[in-house]
Order: sequence, then structure tokens, then C-alpha cells
Amino acid sequence: MSYLKKYKALLILTFFTFFLLNELIANQINLGNFNIEQSAEGYDFLLEQDLFLNDDILKAVQKGIAIRFNIDTKIWQKREFWFDKVIHKKTVFFEIKYRNLLKKYELKEINGNYKLFATLDDLKKYIEPIKIKLGKVNKVENVWINVQINLDTNRLPKPLQINFGEKSWDISSKNYSMEFEKIN
Repeated sequence: MSYLKKYKALLILTFFTFFLLNELIANQINLGNFNIEQSAEGYDFLLEQDLFLNDDILKAVQKGIAIRFNIDTKIWQKREFWFDKVIHKKTVFFEIKYRNLLKKYELKEINGNYKLFATLDDLKKYIEPIKIKLGKVNKVENVWINVQINLDTNRLPKPLQINFGEKSWDISSKNYSMEFEKIN
């Protein structure tokens, strides 16, 4: 018992840090493995994501609330003496729902197709690679591409939108910027 009295502050700090870090890590989207491939329609931007959802969000999905994630991509050219020129800007989304009658998870893909999955893990494995069609891009130099994925909180039910203090619904990736000297 005297051990607890001695190190009470240290134990409290350790538990507080553990729960704080757990909350920060739980609601993040990590992006990686960026690649651009040429296709018949122009260019495709490929990336991979790791989606981490906490228990509150998983419970909400299982109760029928649709969770929509926006993927914002922007291609821009850096200019030395003027404002940067936006070459291409596109926002696409994917949406996750739970179908109670079917007891399956439904995914609305970027291209608008629907797929059903028995478990959430199967769904997460399927949506890890993302392919975004960029279309035709002219030959330019000093091109950058930005990408960010975030939860569309405007699509949530109103009681969840009003609760500003709740951080469990703040799910987003960092704003990643990559430079491509010559995109084609």
C-alpha cells in the first residue's frame, strides 16, 4: 500500500498518457504507397490506406448510421513568381453501412458500385487500395499532388453533428503532398 502512496502521481500520469495516446491513434487514417499509372483515359492515382475506427463509431455503424469518407485530391503546379496553378481538383467518396436484415456491411465504392461483406475486417482489406482516376494531365514541370481522406461529418445525424466536444468523430488523414517533376 505504501508503494501506491509513493508513486500515485506517476501511476496517474502513466494511465492518462496511455488513454490519451490510445484515443489519438484510434481515429486516424494512414496513407502510403503512392503511385501514378498511365491508362487509356489518362492517369490513375493509386494509394493505400489503413483505417482505424474506435468502438463508438463501430457501434454507430452497426446501428445503421452511414459513415462517408471524402477523398480530396488536388494536382497543382508551383510557380515561382505567381500564385500556384491548380491543374486538377477532385473529391470522391466511399461509404460504409451496416444492413441489419442481411447482417452484412455494405460498401459504396468510389465509382458508385455496391459490395457486401460479412465482417468489417473483410471490408477494411478490400478498401485498403484506392484508385482515383485523374484524367488527362498536360505535360508540365514542378507538379505536386495533395491527398487527404476525412470523415464527412455533415452526413452524420444532427445529434452527432451538434456534439462539438466529442473527438471520436474527428477521423482524418494528414494532408500528404508529393512532388512529381514530370507527371507524364
